[in-house]
Amino acid sequence: MRGCTEPLDRHATCAIVVDPLWDFISRDGEFERGYPSQNESIRAVLETLTRMVDTLRTQVDTVLCASKYEEGQFGDHIKYLCTSDERRTSMIPREWFRETLTKTDNSILMAGDDAWRVLTDKPHVILSGLTGTSCIRVSTQEILKYLPRTHLYLPKNAIAIRDDANTRQKMEMLYEEWEQPHLQKVHVFDQWENIPIQ
Repeated sequence: MRGCTEPLDRHATCAIVVDPLWDFISRDGEFERGYPSQNESIRAVLETLTRMVDTLRTQVDTVLCASKYEEGQFGDHIKYLCTSDERRTSMIPREWFRETLTKTDNSILMAGDDAWRVLTDKPHVILSGLTGTSCIRVSTQEILKYLPRTHLYLPKNAIAIRDDANTRQKMEMLYEEWEQPHLQKVHVFDQWENIPIQ
């Protein structure tokens, strides 16, 4: 597993948490309706994300990236996902974040100018949240493509996926891809606690 040996400069680092929202995490949320009985691991990661944000908010800029989708944007099975303020309620206290970005598609770059400002201002980005095979995957791919100065730090224990074999296999393949030697700007860690910050 390729991490990094040099501690990150806290003034050049931000921690972005994607979609720790009611509609993804609650048993009454739209994600559970669309993918029934596949989301316990997503709910379990919330505790890790909450602890991570509570710790990192005194060290680096913490950023919440919350989705705001149109009705039916991803099909009828999750027709109402993140379509209202109630559905978009953060399960981590919003006051723990220095800033909130609102994205309208899978990539955090779809949060517009604010996302570009955050990502160009902070060349070291700890990227976490959910889900690993959609928003984290697409965000990683687009940041690598459009922001060549940015280094990404991906903590496995703070990235959530659904509880099915195909999704787990896909996520493992993504980690293997991101750990390839030619991707020097992606650093994968087993745990967020192992990311060195000074």
